[in-house]
This record gives sequence, structure tokens and C-alpha cells, in this order.
Amino acid sequence: MAQFTILTEAEVASLCEQYGLGSLRTVQPIAAGTINSNYRVETERGRYFLRVNEGKSEAEVKFEVDVLSHLVAGGVATAAPLAAGDGRRYAIHDGQFVSVFAWQDGTHSDSKSISEFECTAVGVALAQLHLAGADMPCTNPGRYTLGAVRKEYEAFAASTDPELADALAVLKEEFAWLDANEAERQRQPAGLIHADLFPDNVLLRDQSVVALLDFEQACAGSYCYDLAVCANAWCFAEALVPNRVSALLAGYQSVKPLSASELQCLRIEVRAAAVRFLVTRIRDIYLPKSEGNASGAPGKDFRRFLMRLRTWQRQPPRWLADLSAASRRS
Repeated sequence: MAQFTILTEAEVASLCEQYGLGSLRTVQPIAAGTINSNYRVETERGRYFLRVNEGKSEAEVKFEVDVLSHLVAGGVATAAPLAAGDGRRYAIHDGQFVSVFAWQDGTHSDSKSISEFECTAVGVALAQLHLAGADMPCTNPGRYTLGAVRKEYEAFAASTDPELADALAVLKEEFAWLDANEAERQRQPAGLIHADLFPDNVLLRDQSVVALLDFEQACAGSYCYDLAVCANAWCFAEALVPNRVSALLAGYQSVKPLSASELQCLRIEVRAAAVRFLVTRIRDIYLPKSEGNASGAPGKDFRRFLMRLRTWQRQPPRWLADLSAASRRS
């Protein structure tokens, strides 16, 4: 559970007052995510989602506000944070920036039970996000460029932990392969991307997208990479589920067809995305636990992304491109 800032009821009540939400009735911590502290709040005026933005600068919080406001204006299924009494769409509590959103009813998919209809809906929503964000100036490259991920890897690459041996060997070879293909990645169309559209960042109802959530990693990047993140997040159960991949691509291409170059580059981007999450799961989850910190989030074992990476490595060179083209024709 990502609960680094523990708010008392009195503190939450004070924040509700800043936002003009009325008297606090109930507050409940939400055990989700690995970065922020989240709460479900009910007041006399309704239900709300309160988030303490752990470790963020004011500029980062303002950027997310701008992103969400732009996307809401463009018709994307998401929500901008509410305005506090001073007009800013965040409040300050004990040096931390706090965002409040109107509560939206919906559910998150479990990776074992994701349906093809849900994958199609997510593909559609992602394409709509890319189109709506295309005219928003954005030069922030985000936290997870290839160079940044490599630096994280190099911090533990010399580890002699036997549990990491396979992952370290695979990563060493994979970074070399990605370096050789970086020029192709850089040629792809780019703009505002979500960069982290996992099932816990999508609210669904009746297999339709209610809202896209958690834009704190939104940045400028390749649209193809953003789609590859979704393929890693939505298209695996115990193993790759090809029908989910087809459904995701069909949904995306029904709104924003992929170019021939993007179709080819998918084979690279799914591996680049798997490398990113393999490295960050080792850094954020495995290493702290191995050092005696038991706060690692359950269900985020790095081996899951080692399996994904090896799966993508085994596919024929044109497999994703042919699957993508077929999904567009269907």
C-alpha cells in the first residue's frame, strides 16, 4: 500500500474546508499504487478522491493540472482536479501538494480476467488521448527515457544476488539491442502520452472506459511506445494473450491508424516498455524488500516483466506488424 503520508481526520477535514466540500463524514485510505498516498473522502456534498502528491514539485503538479484540463476540454474520459478556495487546483499541506477529484464510480480490471472488449475500449481511449493532446505543447521527456532507465539498471547491474542473475544477463543484452534500434524509435510520431496506462489507472463500467487516471507520468513521447506500454499491461495473464493484443490494436486503429513505420516499430517498443518495468520493479519493489523494507507492493514481482520481455523476444520480427495490420482490416 502506497501510504507515505498518514492524514488524520482533522487534517482531511481541514483540506475539505479549503476546497469548500462541506463537513467531513468519512475518510478511508486507498491501498493502490506505489507512489502517492490516496484517500476516499465523503462529505455532506458528495464523494471525492484525495491524493497527496508524494515528493512532487509545484511545477510537476501544475503540469499535471494543465494536462488534465487540456484533455478534458478535448473530450477525453478523464477529470481535472478541483479548484481550492484560492483558485489553484491543488492545496498545500505540511509542504506537500494535495489534489482532490470528484469521485467516479467504476472498477479496475484484474489481469487474469481482462476481456477483449475492455482491451478494445482501452485502445480507443488511448487513441483519443493522443489526438486530443496533439496540440498541447509538451517538451518534457518524462522519467523513463532509455538513458534514464539504463542509469537505474547500472545502479544494481553489479549485484551478485542470485535471484537477479537471469534478469541482469537479459537486461545487459537487451540494452545493447535497444541502442542498435534507437534511431528507428526516434523517427516515430510523438506528442503527449500517458506513459503508465495500467489497469489500475483505468476505471471501467460495463466494459467501457469511465475515466483514465493518474497522469503524473504524462510526458512527450512516442505514441507507439504508449501503445506498447498498454500491450505489456493489458495483454498478459499467466502468458501473452494474442487476442487481447488484437483487440487493443483494433480499438486504437479504429480512431488513429498506425503508420507503416509505427507498425514495424511496435516490435521494438514492446521490448523497451518491458525493460522499463523490469528495471523499475527491481529498483522499487525487489531491492527494498531484499534490504529488509517490507513495504514493496504485492503483485509487482519483477519476474512478471522478465517473462514479458522474453515473450516479446521470441516473436517473429513481423508478428506484431502483421497482427496490427490484420486488426485494422477486421
